[in-house]
Amino acid sequence: MQRHHAEVVRAIMFIFKSLRLKCVPYLPRVLGCFLSTMRVCETGLRVHLFVHLAKLVRIVKQHIRNYLDEIFNLMCEYWD
Repeated sequence: MQRHHAEVVRAIMFIFKSLRLKCVPYLPRVLGCFLSTMRVCETGLRVHLFVHLAKLVRIVKQHIRNYLDEIFNLMCEYWD
């Protein structure tokens, strides 16, 4: 199952990189699933997802601000 999550994230990131800021309308649909998956997945996948989350933030820039509270909460929860 973890492998499938990683493949899906790679596909989504490829699409978001291609669309650049045109992907912003899709953030509500994608980030909800992305962040909830990070809360329940195994540690190895979570590290992988944090790396991709950082890349996603670089793509969408200031448009991530609506999700910052949830992202920071997640970071604090798993920071070690």
